Amino acid sequence: MDFPVKWYSSAMQGAPSLGDTTEGALATLLKAVLVTGFGNLTVNSLTWDATLGWAVATIDGGHSYLNDSVIAISGASPSGYNGEHRVMKVSATKVWFALDGGDPGIAASGTITIKIPGLGWVITHENANGQVFIVRSPELVDAYPVSLRIDNTAFSGWSSGSGNTGYLAKVAMVEDVVDLDTYTLILEHRWPATGRYSDKRWDLVGDNLLFYFAPAYATGNVQAIYSFGYINSVRPGDRYHCILNTYHSSVASDVNRAWQISAREGANKSLI
Repeated sequence: MDFPVKWYSSAMQGAPSLGDTTEGALATLLKAVLVTGFGNLTVNSLTWDATLGWAVATIDGGHSYLNDSVIAISGASPSGYNGEHRVMKVSATKVWFALDGGDPGIAASGTITIKIPGLGWVITHENANGQVFIVRSPELVDAYPVSLRIDNTAFSGWSSGSGNTGYLAKVAMVEDVVDLDTYTLILEHRWPATGRYSDKRWDLVGDNLLFYFAPAYATGNVQAIYSFGYINSVRPGDRYHCILNTYHSSVASDVNRAWQISAREGANKSLI
């Protein structure tokens, strides 16, 4: 079964941390969720549970996969066990999930792994340490030309450096990308770069065109929603129905809390 919409959480198996005061944590988190996936474990046994009508994977060492999330199985024979599946039930050492084809007939053999799959987005350019990269939807560039550029380095001004220190990353809507530093800039602003002062929990929900990222940060320890991607447009042939929610300020020491949305429609650049 295809699962175009996926949910990710900091409580999931092997989930990357939002970080505290170190650059690069946000970049690592977003790459894991959007592209590579995370939480790889070895499955000790994989069988069919006839009572529940689901496959059941046993991980002897325990796990933190969550109900209703999507997992990916690989390396199993019969191949009917492999692929992406919805988790239906979990225990301390077991994960039950639905199979499109039903009972494969026999227990699985092979070197079997389980993981949280990525959302399927594509990194087109990245620097050597991975703290700066450009990521985009897997859909055609001609129809969806805007990419997201993340700069999660310790650039000048990324933190206030004293007192109630905040940490910010540069986020930019870009198009006509040639390389990491050659592109047409639509708009640059900021996202929170760490979970400093919070419990560092986060959630992300998305599909192949749009994702919503909800990190907890600052002493209020509440989650704010940031998003990037394409919404449905009422304008036929519209190539620029792309949105970017941003932090309210580009100044890390600004302690006010607000939100704003950046958008591009046609040739007009606007801050709404």
